[in-house]
Amino acid sequence: MNNKEQLGIEEVMEKMFDFSAYTEDAKKALIQEMSGQLMEVSLLRAIDEGGKSLQQIFADFLETQKSEDGLAEFIKENIPNFGTILLDELKNIQAMTEEENTTKV
Repeated sequence: MNNKEQLGIEEVMEKMFDFSAYTEDAKKALIQEMSGQLMEVSLLRAIDEGGKSLQQIFADFLETQKSEDGLAEFIKENIPNFGTILLDELKNIQAMTEEENTTKV
């Protein structure tokens, strides 16, 4: 995923969640970690939902690609609904966070 797309995800996360209890450095680190995990979960879900054909295409991609540089292009070419999956997973995280905060009160 390129820096522009990653930044967009991080900006959305910053607006969706309350990070007021964190220092600026801790907030940035947490958002980076969360966005990376969100990307991984979304990619795994997309590959799983894509079926055997997409799974094989992804396996071939992993064998030939030695870095993450081509991942954004792979997603654009092979997973047209990735943005929808990403937003859905982000909403799932938000719902879990809200549920956790509700049970603490």
